[in-house]
This record gives sequence, C-alpha cells and structure tokens, in this order.
Amino acid sequence: MYTKNGIIKFSKSAEVLNYYKPNYKTGTIMVQMVEDNKSFITDCQGSRAERACELLHALGCPSIADLKRIIKMNSIKNFPVTTGECDLTYKIYGRDVASLKGKIVCHIPAPVVNDVIEIPGELIAR
Repeated sequence: MYTKNGIIKFSKSAEVLNYYKPNYKTGTIMVQMVEDNKSFITDCQGSRAERACELLHALGCPSIADLKRIIKMNSIKNFPVTTGECDLTYKIYGRDVASLKGKIVCHIPAPVVNDVIEIPGELIAR
C-alpha cells in the first residue's frame, strides 16, 4: 500500500491472511476522519448528507437499510432526502454511534462446566 510516508508492506500469516503490524515509534496512525471523507464531495452533497443525518436522528436512529426502506415507501410525504443521500451519509460519517449503542448487546457467555470424572481404583489397578 502506498502512503505519503512511503510503502507499507503487509506480511502473510500461517492462515495465508495479509496483515500489517504498525510500528508505533514512527507515529503512523490509521484513522479515518470525517474531514478526509468530506474532501471527496461537494458542499451541496455535504449539506444533503447532513439533512439525511438529521432525519436519521429524528426517526430514532434506525439502521441505514431501514431508513432507505422508509424513504422508498414514501412514509414521509414530500421529504427531500433520497436513498443516495443515505449512502453518502454512511460514506462520510460511518455507522451512527447512537444507533450502535442501542442495538449492539453483550451476550453472556456459557458457563464453564467442570467435567472431571473420578476413575474407580479397580480400573486404575487393571
């Protein structure tokens, strides 16, 4: 992968997966920022994406797929947000934090059962 600082080389694991172990001494941090995402769009598209984001929060933070269904069914009459603007909102801002906090739950792991069976002395003697 080519970056401003040079080439980043990926290694292969035993499972034949490519991975990159960053060197924290060089100060390289891989963070995707909203400003970087907005640099690829026009101001008009940015304002439309913000309007779609406002709609998302006004409806109680549904998923992007649910928001698209609401728009396609024309549940909100004469609202100037399209499904393309929903996709653009996702590309700029990523997944909505408010909807993630309400939908992702931590599952309780299954308890560890101790299955130790005592072997009778007669069986050990044989």
